[in-house]
Order: sequence, then C-alpha cells, then structure tokens
Amino acid sequence: SAVIEMDAFYRLYTQSDELINVVDCRSKEEYDSANIERLSHRSCYQISDDLGAYREDPTLIQYPIRTFFYSRIGERSSHVAAEELKKGVKAFNINGGFIEWLHYDGYGME
Repeated sequence: SAVIEMDAFYRLYTQSDELINVVDCRSKEEYDSANIERLSHRSCYQISDDLGAYREDPTLIQYPIRTFFYSRIGERSSHVAAEELKKGVKAFNINGGFIEWLHYDGYGME
C-alpha cells in the first residue's frame, strides 16, 4: 500500500482543508483509551474488526478522497490499506501509527 510519513500526515491533518478520511484500525479498547483528535471537517472511523460503517459511507464513492489508515505502530493498518487499495480506495498507511502521532501531537487523548 502507499505510505505517508507522520510528519506529512500531521501537517495535512492539522493545517490543510483537504477533505480526507481517517480510519483507526486498532481495537475498540485502544481507540476508547486514546485516539487522533477529530476535527469537524474530517471523516473519522473506528473500525476495530469491522469495516462496515467505513465501507458503507457514501462519501467514499461520491468523492474519491484520500483515506489514511493507522494502527498502534502501523502494522495492522498496512494490511487494511493494502486491501482497500486493491478495491480502488485512495488508501495510505500512516507510517509509525498512533505511537508516532503521540510524538507529534503530545495530546491525543479525548
């Protein structure tokens, strides 16, 4: 799958107005304890073991927007991103995952 480095993703997420999807591939427990802070113009999903809500979102079809996948270190999300890329999704795996995000964001908790 395509890979984006955390510094580039962090700039995109915090400074750009580009419409993107962000998909958390960690478990519900991991997500509930801490996750990437959602901004109002971002479509964010927590998929756990189920891609249902993410795959049913009509914006994925209406707008061919970039979708960024992350997990704790980026391993689980790389597999999901690779599968979605095969389906025509503009999928990117965030290198370093949530652990790397914490180095940039320093907060990450809700």
